[in-house]
Amino acid sequence: MRGGAVGYTTLLALTVILLFTGLGSTSLWDIDETSNAQSAEEMLLSGDWVVPTLNGELRTDKPPLHYWLMMASYKVFGVREFSARLFAAIFGFLTVVLTVWAGRKTFGAAAGNLSGLCLAVSFLFTVSSRAATTDAFLLFFTNLAVFAGFFAERSRAMSILSWAAMGFAVLAKGPVGIVLPFGALFIYALMSGRGARGLRRLLDLRGILVFLCIAAPWYYLAASRTGGSLIEGFILKHNVGRFLNPMESHRGPLFYYLLILLPGFFPWAAFLPQAVSRTFRMGRGSGRKDSFGLLLIIWSGLVILFFSVARTKLPTYILPAFPALALMTGAYIQSLDSRHDRGVTGRTWSWIVNLIPAALFPAALVVGFTMRAPGLVPYALAALPMTAAAVAGLLFNLRGQPIKGFRWAAFAAAAGAMGIHLLAAPALEPYRMGPEVGRGIARAAGPSDAAAEWGYFRPSIVFYAHRPVERIRSEDGIEAFLRRPGGRFLVTTEGKYRTLPGGLKDRLKVLEKGVDAVDSNKIILLLERTGASLPGTGREEAAPL
Repeated sequence: MRGGAVGYTTLLALTVILLFTGLGSTSLWDIDETSNAQSAEEMLLSGDWVVPTLNGELRTDKPPLHYWLMMASYKVFGVREFSARLFAAIFGFLTVVLTVWAGRKTFGAAAGNLSGLCLAVSFLFTVSSRAATTDAFLLFFTNLAVFAGFFAERSRAMSILSWAAMGFAVLAKGPVGIVLPFGALFIYALMSGRGARGLRRLLDLRGILVFLCIAAPWYYLAASRTGGSLIEGFILKHNVGRFLNPMESHRGPLFYYLLILLPGFFPWAAFLPQAVSRTFRMGRGSGRKDSFGLLLIIWSGLVILFFSVARTKLPTYILPAFPALALMTGAYIQSLDSRHDRGVTGRTWSWIVNLIPAALFPAALVVGFTMRAPGLVPYALAALPMTAAAVAGLLFNLRGQPIKGFRWAAFAAAAGAMGIHLLAAPALEPYRMGPEVGRGIARAAGPSDAAAEWGYFRPSIVFYAHRPVERIRSEDGIEAFLRRPGGRFLVTTEGKYRTLPGGLKDRLKVLEKGVDAVDSNKIILLLERTGASLPGTGREEAAPL
């Protein structure tokens, strides 16, 4: 990619297409997207900007930044999928801009643009930047903190900006928002030979005050409003607990993230050994780009090591390392001489390795669709450009045109990502019963009617039903629920329904029925209570059971 305005404009246009096109084309995905979006809606309706709730209960999973941004989006665009995901896409776009800026200031204009391209088309980045989750916000603010911290050696304003970014990162995700970027900058100050001078600039008092002014008020208010239970649940359970113990079956081996990188940082992960090796050799120099290379290795290495040691593992946890990996990869690609190295080289073997995830993208869709939704198998073709990306890169490399190979691979990977986002994912809509039964309740229920679940709860039901969903634990609970006045709607599985006594079954009729092929692979039922009309109300009420 060219280093001038044309190359930069092309990159920004591609990023906009990747992150914003069809942003609301699918229902929100359980569990994270729907939980976040529903909590933001409940905060907006209650007017409470401090204490998050989900289905009317205290939610301690996350701090409030993404809720606040969703609430602002809801006010402008209404409560819908596009609104919930909008700011994630905006901050994903800003992260690409930030990566290009850092690369251009250190490695040059062309390398900066290539670095932005590497980040923009990497698969896990596009997925996370199109999702109503906290990942895009943590990604942007932690990298802003690290990059601004690097340039703070020549600008006190950059030091303050770095601390401000850490403040917002803590509001986005919690303590990890300061532990990781501050840890990377601290290690860099020690290893770069800047010693006491570097540490003094890092520990800027004004910056620390700015950090506290941004991050501390919400934590104080949340603790005082909930008697400390919100902060205790968030810090002890969702931070310390996730680090020390695998939660919600999200576990994996120590090398888990090395496996995630191959498809997640596709199509660049296979070239990370060359890129990191080149950056490591460069990091032993004394120039600005050499020092920046050292910081990139420290920052990306710390993120990957930290989450590899943590017991709870999710693919998106290492996203903060992606801009650093993209910068090292972009600088490596720019350093290549396209006039020689024909035939089999180290890069050739990397492209061959890249064929593995390239083939796995459509293969995984074929297997998944065959097992859960056979009628959707043709949609696996949407991921074929991923395979074409690796093949194009390999062929151009064999012809002695490695940079052209990288460019074609980037655009083919972008096409594959868009195929998955805009074709394969929307095709799954009829097989996702959480949103479907939620919409069914919204269509059939009046404003004062109530909904409940027995054995099948998804936050998407609450979000799309536009009302709380009572959690029922027993048959006695169902009986009590059906006795109450007003319309009654019950969500359960077919297996649970079959265990009900005949008397309860007689008071229920099926409104919706379908296989939740994406999630539980169970048959889900939406039931409505039937019965005689209450005198003078026009409503139906169940007879005594």
